[in-house]
Amino acid sequence: MIRYMQALGCMILMGGGFCIMTAPLPAHMIGSQSTYDIQITAYGDDALVQAIHKYSYLTKADVDKWKYSWVPGLREYVRGSVMDKIRNFVIVCNSLYFVKNLFQTSQDLMDAAQANWTSQRICLALNDLEKQADYALALFGDLGAITFVEQQWKNEINGYIKNIRINKSLLRCPELKVAKKDKEAKKLKEEENKLKYNKLWWQNMQLRWKVAKDIGNNVFNGTKWLIQTANEYSAPLLSAGAVWFAYNKLFELSPKMPSAK
Repeated sequence: MIRYMQALGCMILMGGGFCIMTAPLPAHMIGSQSTYDIQITAYGDDALVQAIHKYSYLTKADVDKWKYSWVPGLREYVRGSVMDKIRNFVIVCNSLYFVKNLFQTSQDLMDAAQANWTSQRICLALNDLEKQADYALALFGDLGAITFVEQQWKNEINGYIKNIRINKSLLRCPELKVAKKDKEAKKLKEEENKLKYNKLWWQNMQLRWKVAKDIGNNVFNGTKWLIQTANEYSAPLLSAGAVWFAYNKLFELSPKMPSAK
């Protein structure tokens, strides 16, 4: 009896002991019967991920929504909201050849790709879809009783996860991901070195400014400073040209990065 009711789209509410009878969902509601036209319209390695997110973006926040399902009046609203997202996710997976199909080699997979679907973009998309699939299955684990159609979606997601992981292995996506992290780490190190250099330069400039200010105050007092300096330190009398040269050096304002060796 329960199986019959589920086939009709009947959902048994947890703790309610009754079900709401609905007409069978049309075929296009099942993920394998629908597709989206996913096209890249942005730049960068995550361009395909952005294109996917226009149709499907399951996150941990969606899993957390179910925690509020006990609030009177919110249960069906929350359930409907998350199931719509799961349905969209299934359709997205069915729309992407590298999720729906398995390949013998990475070359076979890339030969079927659109011109601007690079291996890096596909890898990032596979990583993102794997996370979304995990969130979808976590929701199914929390929802309790599900309809016949929802069970179909769950089965499809389990199949897509296997394809995603196999195709990730074909493209060596973990290696690509590590390479990206190394590149980001190198850039971060360069920025850190630059900040350290700028800090040292600024400290040096502050010292220069202090010394220059002291010299400048005395220089503009005229020959009195020159006489005092010569008398107090027994130093030779500085010429006006030497004073200007020292003053100019102290007031260098543009930092010069050391040349690469």
